[in-house]
Amino acid sequence: MVCFVQVNAPGSGNFSGIHFVDSLFGWASISNRKPFKTTDGGENWIEQTNLNFYQTDDVYFKDTLNGWLLDWNKLYRTNDGGITWDLDSLVTGFGGSGRFGYFDSENIFITGDRVYRTTNAGINWTEFPELADQGWRMAITLFSVNSGFLVGNTGLIFKYYDETVPVELINFEGWLNENETYLQWTTATETNNRGFYIQRKKANEQEWIDLDFIEGKGNSTEINFYSYKNILTESGVYFYRLKQTDFDGTYNYSEEIEIYFSVPLEYELFQNFPNPFNPVTTIKYDLPASLNPSKGGTLVNLVIYDILGRRVKVLVNEIQQAGRYEV
Repeated sequence: MVCFVQVNAPGSGNFSGIHFVDSLFGWASISNRKPFKTTDGGENWIEQTNLNFYQTDDVYFKDTLNGWLLDWNKLYRTNDGGITWDLDSLVTGFGGSGRFGYFDSENIFITGDRVYRTTNAGINWTEFPELADQGWRMAITLFSVNSGFLVGNTGLIFKYYDETVPVELINFEGWLNENETYLQWTTATETNNRGFYIQRKKANEQEWIDLDFIEGKGNSTEINFYSYKNILTESGVYFYRLKQTDFDGTYNYSEEIEIYFSVPLEYELFQNFPNPFNPVTTIKYDLPASLNPSKGGTLVNLVIYDILGRRVKVLVNEIQQAGRYEV
């Protein structure tokens, strides 16, 4: 059975837009009241009476913290879940018909009396002056990062295609295998693509760090596959993203991937594999949190002896942090 069920109605008003980040967190814009927010999947909606907006036309959130609101001719952005909002004074002129359209959280359009686009999650916005003052353009649909259609009350349908978009990223995914994060991504086309910085940060950190750089294919109309592996040694929630960079220095960010890793709780030395071996084998071992953190970790001494008890080789003799290792 398919049906619509009315939930707790927040009261009278002309609602103009709604967006959910996940199954719990959502926002609704409204033309004659303050915007509304829900954190329980829409069962309850709370009017954000602390805000100065009284004519919001649309809303879009990248995640629970980062989002945008369209007021009359104004674009506002928040990075703290809607507690505070900053005006982007360079993006204006779209009137009271402003609407968001998006392919993903990096590639977003604002349509209205003027049309703007960002390819880096709102860091920079570019206007399309050829579409200005032609009437309201009410909606855009994108079926790739660089193509789609735009319609409105002009009586025209506009086809959008951008050959300058450097990379069409089909997917970006990651998973954890023991203490190793595996990242894979695929591109459909590449134009002027210098390559990808693999970036990471922990949940309690503000700054992203560059782990590595992988060269792109430059110009390509073929499907290309990329991968990267990152070894983790500390418990925590990790976020990964790609910073795709052109040869001219411009860049775009991918979606973020979240990985949770927990260090081992006890010491364990695993059977080497293969066994017997000639001439190479792999030995894995787990280290829990150090009993002597003041020394910077645990002193690990891993030595191979032959059947007569003679020392053959020292594999490890150093202080290491908690985690899973292999030699």
